[in-house]
Amino acid sequence: MSELKIKVGDKEYDIPVLNMGQMKAFNKRIAELTDDNMLSVEGVDNAIDIFYALLNDTYPELTKKVLEKMPAYQGGAAFAVKLWSEFFNPPLDSKPKEENL
Repeated sequence: MSELKIKVGDKEYDIPVLNMGQMKAFNKRIAELTDDNMLSVEGVDNAIDIFYALLNDTYPELTKKVLEKMPAYQGGAAFAVKLWSEFFNPPLDSKPKEENL
């Protein structure tokens, strides 16, 4: 599990690592999330859908309706940190590409 957590209601949840299938499925929607539209209805819907995809296999009780109750400041901050770490920071135990040959 990742070190990133969100709190919905009184329960805390680990946000699992984004897998390649999820990245592929949500690539366009993630790219569409910019500072300009993050707070739009479409941006919030995108964020909820992506959180749902990340969390639903591990936490089936987290429906989209439940995720809508997550505090906006937490969802936005957690979402931004998670995407940044997934896309730009390789795990500390990973080797440079040439060492994986």
